[in-house]
Parts: sequence; C-alpha cells; structure tokens
Amino acid sequence: YPKLSLAASATGVTPKMVEPLLPLALDGTFSASTTLSGTLAAPMGDIAIHGRDIRIRQGPLGASANSLEAHGTLQGDLIAVNASLSGDKAIQLVANGRIPLTLTNPIALAAKGNADLALLAAPLAATGQSLRGTVTIDIRVGGTWALPQASGSMEVANGEFQDFTRGIRLRNLDGRLEAEGRGIRIVNLSANAGNGTLMASGTIDFATPGVPVNITIDAKNARPITSDLLDATLQTDLTLTGKLRQRLTLDGEVKVLNANINVPEKFPASVAEIEIRRGGQQAPALPFPKNVIALNLTVSSTGQLFVRGRGVDAEFSGSLKIRGTSAAPQVLGALDMRRGTFSLAGTTLNFQSGKISFDGASLRNRLDPTLDFVAQTTSNGVTATLNLSGYASAPKVQLTSTPNLPQDEIMARLLFQQSATQLSALQIAEIADAITSLSGAGSGLNPVGSLRKSLGLDRLAVGSASSANGGSSQATIEAGKYISRNIYVGTTQNVSGGTRAIVQVDITKHLKAQAAVSMNAHPTNTTPLTQAQDTGDSVGLMYQFEY
Repeated sequence: YPKLSLAASATGVTPKMVEPLLPLALDGTFSASTTLSGTLAAPMGDIAIHGRDIRIRQGPLGASANSLEAHGTLQGDLIAVNASLSGDKAIQLVANGRIPLTLTNPIALAAKGNADLALLAAPLAATGQSLRGTVTIDIRVGGTWALPQASGSMEVANGEFQDFTRGIRLRNLDGRLEAEGRGIRIVNLSANAGNGTLMASGTIDFATPGVPVNITIDAKNARPITSDLLDATLQTDLTLTGKLRQRLTLDGEVKVLNANINVPEKFPASVAEIEIRRGGQQAPALPFPKNVIALNLTVSSTGQLFVRGRGVDAEFSGSLKIRGTSAAPQVLGALDMRRGTFSLAGTTLNFQSGKISFDGASLRNRLDPTLDFVAQTTSNGVTATLNLSGYASAPKVQLTSTPNLPQDEIMARLLFQQSATQLSALQIAEIADAITSLSGAGSGLNPVGSLRKSLGLDRLAVGSASSANGGSSQATIEAGKYISRNIYVGTTQNVSGGTRAIVQVDITKHLKAQAAVSMNAHPTNTTPLTQAQDTGDSVGLMYQFEY
C-alpha cells in the first residue's frame, strides 16, 4: 500500500459552502486541520475540528450559539474521539471513546453532560408553548454499526411545561429514562397539575419493526387544564399502545371529579383555507404528517361538572364514549342536568330538565353537542315554557304556553309572572331586549345595559318578586357595584318601596360573607333604623360557601 504523508487545514468554512455535498442545516463557522501518515489500509494521524456560533436552523439548538471542540486520532481501523459541545451554560456535553471504521468492529462511545430545556424555547414559542428544566445525560453506546446497543440514563429535573393556547400547565416535571439495548424504558415521569399529579411509565422498542410502544398514564386529582373556556380536575387510568410508525391507540377511563365549562357568547367564525400556487413555481412540499392516535376512551362524571355561559348555569353528570382519532374524534353519549338555571333580562328561570347530547357527528364536522333544556313557570292559570335546543354553536330558543299566547305575552309570564298589559315601560323594554337576544341579534335594543354603563354600575337589572303577603308578583330593580376587588355593594327595591341592601365580601375563592338589611315601606313611620326589629325591618348576616 502507498504511504501517506499529508497535512491540511481550512478556516472560515460555513455549512452553506458544502450544502450541495453535505446538507447539514447548520449555521456557524468551522475550522479544521489534519495530519496523516501510515498507509491507506492503516492510516495514522490526528484530526481537529473547531466550531463557533453553531446553530441548528430548525430544532432545539436553534435558539443558542454553541461551540464545538473535537479531536480524533486515527489508529488503523478506528478513531479515538474526544469532543465537547458547550453554549452559554445552556448545554455542556462531553463525548469520548472509539468509533470503528468498519461495520463489524465494536463501538465504545460514552457521552455525559447536561442541557437546559430552555433550548426548546424558540420552536415551542411559535406554537404557544414553553418548556423549562434541566436534563442530565449519561449514555454509553456499544455493539456494532449494524446492531448498536445503548445503556445509561437521562434524567429530567425541575421541569415545567405550559401550553398557553390550551391552558395546560405541568409543574415539578421530574423523570428518569433508561436506555436498554435498542429500546427506551420510562422508569418514571411525573408532574404536578394543580393539586394533583400526572405519572407515566412504559417502554419504546426501537429494535422491533414498527417501534412498539407501551406506556401507562395515570392522573390523580390532577388539574392539567385551566383556561377561560375549561378547567377540570381529573383521575385517569390510560394506556398508549401500538406501533410508533404505524398506529397508536389511547385506551382507558377518565373520571371528571370537577369541571367548569364556560360557553363563550360568540364562537369564532369559520375560515376556509385556500391553497395558493404561483405560476411557474413548484407547489410547496407537504408538511410532515403528524402521528394520528386512535381513541378508545370513556369519560364519566358523577357530578360537579358545571356549564356556564349564554345565561345557562347548570350542573351535569353522565358518561361519554370517545372514539375516532386525535385528528377527528367522535364523541357519543349524553350529560344529564342535575340542577340548573337560565338568566334572562334580570330574571332567573329554573330548568325542569336538561341534556347535552353527543352523537359523534355535528355541523361543519366539529365537536358541537346538541342541547335540550326546558324551563317552565305557571301563574294565573297560564303555563309558559322556554325550550333551549339545537347545536351549542347555534342554539335555538322556542317559547310556548298553555293556553296558546303571543310570544311577548309568554315572555311576560316567564320573566314577570304577569300579563304584558300590566308591565311598566321599563319591563316592556326588558322584554324587547330579551326577545332580541334570543333571536341571535347581538346588537339589539338594550336600554338597561346602556343605563348601567352610563351610571358606572356593575349590575343593573329589572326583575320580579312575589309580594310579602303571597299576592301577585311585583317588579323589582337591582343595582350594585364592586367598590373594591372583593367587596360588592348592592340594593334591590320593589314598586311598593321595600328595599334590601346587600354587602358581600369575598373572603376566599369559595367563602363569601354577606350582610343584608331589609326595610319595608312605612310612609308615616319615623322609627329609626336602630329599632328595625319593631318595625318589620330585618338585619341579617350570612356566610356562603360556593363550590
């Protein structure tokens, strides 16, 4: 074999210079030097590579500049390597060992170090997510190029994950993953979600075709989701099985211990996606397809599942089956109302029955349950009924009565328990506004709302209440305002002059103290307030727990 005698060096090399031959998707500046001796069959010598300001254009290291120092010594059919990667304390990795130049010789390579999960900040921020914490790596690679074997561990500590779009937050993320041959075993992976915990364990087998996955996910009193639309406390027993390169299945049971679903006043408008192609240019490459997960879940609740919004305030229980896939879930089942109310024009109606049904399909091919709520009231021989039905994104309200009456008359019976001919001008305006809001026209007449804003009040409503002697109901007007973040002062007065003043103090999230003073009208009575017990007036103090 001819002998080797070579010395070479290069400086100021950028990845773009060699992209046609070696696409690295890197940014930075490299320099290298080498001295070779021996023969082609058994080369000897040294190789040194230095890198500065290295960034991966797309990936976890794209947010930080890193330095690379690598030295290799050629020893016939192997290279003895000693390399380090570092970057502003965010990553510190050291690798050393022997790398064979043939497929059959053994590999002996070890890597140790730590990295800050903040390296993922740039790619995650684009999707409204963030990740913090540290990763400690201690990995050894053996076997051959044809059949590599790995051992060692990777530990995550003090982690935190947030998805701002979906309201997901996991704290105190800790875990240990161990390499076993050509697979990974999740020894434990846990995080705090609210006052509860999420835990995962299982295996991923890269040695078997298709890469089998078997992971168990448990949640105990966990509150992983907290947003303006939804917050829920869950208990789960789930398994993720299947093959990573084919199809995964998420199977198990989710128990909803407590949940609050807030229905927005308006759903966002649907926007059609239009594919645009410019003449003379190739169509853009399709994005890498996401792994679709098949779903086989049972979601159940025995109560404390609250739905609020659009005037509805109700508690439900029931069971749902979730099938389909993560890309197109199909929900089957129903939730039955345990108790609930419907607020309209300052009046609160009690629902006699209610159900939210999921049939696996909906308008516009999106998750959109159907509603069936009935509120009813009877006064002076007339039974007025309000039925709320249709899809949640486009509910329909129907008013009926026995005997059959006009819509405005039914509304008067529902809201004020009296005929429309007996209503005041302000009450008639409230009915007009209620009919407008029920028809779906959000910009209709709202005289009470305009007056409330002009007076700077937090609440101004016209309603009705039964008189003290059990006679016909009387019109009432209620006004109030928060004088500080947790102190509300309000008053309610009827047409007879009776007044009830309320001061409510929010002590904690679930504990409120309420003091109320009720004063009846006494046109000729000049008894001072301190003798309220002798004039029929009353003073009360109440503590109210809300859950």
